[in-house]
Amino acid sequence: MVNILFCGNDRVFDGVLTGALSILKRTTSDEPFTFYIYTMDASHLKPSYTPISQKTVDFFEDIIKKYNPENRAVMVDVTDLYKKEFSGCPNESAYCSPYTLIRLLADLVPEMPDKLLYLDADILFNRDVHMLYDIDVELADTNGEILDKAATYGGLRSVAIDGYRMLINGKSVFQRLVLDQGYYPDGIMTAPTDEALVRDITISMRAGFNGARLHQKVFEERFHYWADKLGYLTWGESSSWGCDPNGVRAARNFLPEWAEIVERDRNHPSIIAWSPFNETWPRTRADADHHHRTQIDAYNVTKALDPTRPVNDSSGYVHALTDIWTV
Repeated sequence: MVNILFCGNDRVFDGVLTGALSILKRTTSDEPFTFYIYTMDASHLKPSYTPISQKTVDFFEDIIKKYNPENRAVMVDVTDLYKKEFSGCPNESAYCSPYTLIRLLADLVPEMPDKLLYLDADILFNRDVHMLYDIDVELADTNGEILDKAATYGGLRSVAIDGYRMLINGKSVFQRLVLDQGYYPDGIMTAPTDEALVRDITISMRAGFNGARLHQKVFEERFHYWADKLGYLTWGESSSWGCDPNGVRAARNFLPEWAEIVERDRNHPSIIAWSPFNETWPRTRADADHHHRTQIDAYNVTKALDPTRPVNDSSGYVHALTDIWTV
């Protein structure tokens, strides 16, 4: 059973239905889905904040059962629980509405499954949700008693260069990427909320892009988490602005920092390429040898830590050793 959680009022039901259908149409598994729908009456905050009705959820369940008769839809009215936990909090007046808060109540709702994938109501899947594998790890003593347990996820994929094509799992994928610099009006270089990270990805996907070159910033780990969950391809890059690859001190300081970045993020299947530098070149002919050595060292460090992905030594201008030729 795959458990999906949507949250919202009756005005976002179209997004819930569309998101669910995008999942069901692309799944290749016979495993049934349960769609939990958290809703509430918050009309005291705004007249349009009315709950999704049971009649609407019944209609939703009739549709999803056409894909698998074991699929279910479960409506959970969290009005009272919300009032107890969040009533009067500053986030009630945020632009994203109080309905973004109610997913946080999942641990307080009785009889909810241990593993639950929360999705915004406007997310569309272009791949099978089962491409991410849920992983349960348990620590037991010699008597078989469970001492501790943890849940996570993983993805399996291969990335290769074949001439002018990039192959993902052996299939040529044309990349329509945005250049994402990760700025936020209310957080500058740090996303103010999880929803802000998801919003960046979903806006890009709705516009027809399938990924992003993450530019001049080491993105939040939560961004990579959502990219994994939503099937969004990315190129990982360092915040190398101001780092002079022609200088010995800067270059030697850069390499261990870049190694930490690769080690931190290399387990995210959504990352399909690394690009240590952005648009570098030798200032003078005399700088060329050291500049090229810096690029080659960055390439070799990256490959040593992660031989599974192609490396673009610099995203433009001058290349010394690279798997991808960018201009």
